Amino acid sequence: MSTSGVRQMAREQTDKDALARIAQVMVVSLAIQGIIAATIIYLLRDTLTKFMFPVEVPRSSLAAVCFSIGLLLLASGLSAVIQGMRRYDYLVRVIVGGALIGTVLGISAIVLLGRQGLGLFVLGLAIGQTVVAIWYFRKSAPDGIFSRSPLGEQLTRWAGIARLGLAFMFSVLLANLSLLVMRSLLQDRLGLDALGQFEAAWTLSTTYLGFVLNAMSLDFLPRLSAVIDNRERAGAVINRQIQLSLIFAGPVILVTIGIAPLALRLFYSQQFAEAATILQVQSLGNIFRLTALSLAFSAAAAGKGGTYSLLQIILNFSLGGLSWFWIDRLGINATGAAFLTSYMIFSTASYLVAKRVVDFQFDILSSKLLALYGISALIVFASCLYSATLGAILGLILSMVGALFGLRHLVASVDPGHLSADRIERIFAWLGWPIDRR
Repeated sequence: MSTSGVRQMAREQTDKDALARIAQVMVVSLAIQGIIAATIIYLLRDTLTKFMFPVEVPRSSLAAVCFSIGLLLLASGLSAVIQGMRRYDYLVRVIVGGALIGTVLGISAIVLLGRQGLGLFVLGLAIGQTVVAIWYFRKSAPDGIFSRSPLGEQLTRWAGIARLGLAFMFSVLLANLSLLVMRSLLQDRLGLDALGQFEAAWTLSTTYLGFVLNAMSLDFLPRLSAVIDNRERAGAVINRQIQLSLIFAGPVILVTIGIAPLALRLFYSQQFAEAATILQVQSLGNIFRLTALSLAFSAAAAGKGGTYSLLQIILNFSLGGLSWFWIDRLGINATGAAFLTSYMIFSTASYLVAKRVVDFQFDILSSKLLALYGISALIVFASCLYSATLGAILGLILSMVGALFGLRHLVASVDPGHLSADRIERIFAWLGWPIDRR
């Protein structure tokens, strides 16, 4: 709901009255959903406790958790309004400040009450997030958000937000379901050791992309939604996102492929060496993943929830189905092969959707970056198969070269007068490699 609401706010930036109405619907609806969810969970507390916990949980702790759920949904609505108003500085403060206050409250409850304070620990985190969100919401909320509007109008706007919100929720459910299928297959066919190897590779291959994927949901989707009716501008925004994603994440992908065995030993232990190949192949797949997600968001920005859901079905059924098909032949490496292949399929489908929605075409820079990082990743991976040392050296060298080219492009895209960009430009000029910022 919050992501869908942010998209709606981005499309109504010039209509202040509509902006206020959408923000009002988001906050009120998520607050009501929080109350309903907390009430249902509390009424079903005995059944849920028996199903989820092996020991008896105090009712006071369950009540605290239920109240926390309601507060967190309210906080998500307030944060969505802040994001929809493009106050990213406030949004960062909500995330960091809320986490800090919540941690202090939660740890205090554990220190004072021990295990009896676990419920209050969760409640403390929710209170911290909600208090800070309310503070910055008051500073950024659009004018007129507290004025009354007809119930029929509110329900109509809520229905529009909910339709796309269901598509986002469906995509999350599908992703969790496909991951569950892969985990079950590994445990049933290959045992717990294989499952542990997969978990190690999966965690590392997804963690380092977190900042790029978060940026997509926080900034890219609202920007794209605001211009989605202008095909030329929308295509430019998508190309720009692909470029930034590869510039920031591409060097990390190359390093990860090169030093995968070392990274697994460093973060886990020598026993996870078998996960190195999975991590490397999944990192190859992440190049397609970054591109595909930028393209797939064109459907979400256009409000085509059904199309976006169809793309997620293609991705997750490919991932789960290919894992099942290959696991007896490839063993644990089936997960890496399925990840790479499914994102290649997803990229193709997403491109076709973006082509239909905004007549998308890759520009020259996007094509060059895709070719550069795709070929470089294959070279590093092949080198690792021949020699782990050679692969690590090549990965580090190529990642540094990619980072330098990416930094040059970022500086060139910033107007003169930006303090940091001007300093970096002088450094490149001193090195005899000037940047043309005309």
